[in-house]
Amino acid sequence: MDVDGDARLTRDEFIRGLLPDEPFSKLVKRIKEKERSKSRYNEKQVKQGSHHLNYQDPVLNMAHG
Repeated sequence: MDVDGDARLTRDEFIRGLLPDEPFSKLVKRIKEKERSKSRYNEKQVKQGSHHLNYQDPVLNMAHG
């Protein structure tokens, strides 16, 4: 915003302050949400560890036994 630090905004500083930092579109929002969702899933997998992948339900084992 106030690039030169004089406590006043020039016309160019004001216009640059109003412009978004990145382009906004529904596609960009979807991609970012998908990335956030993937990272949350990966964090959850790391916290749980891989022991849940080898879990065998005793009730289902009795039914197939």
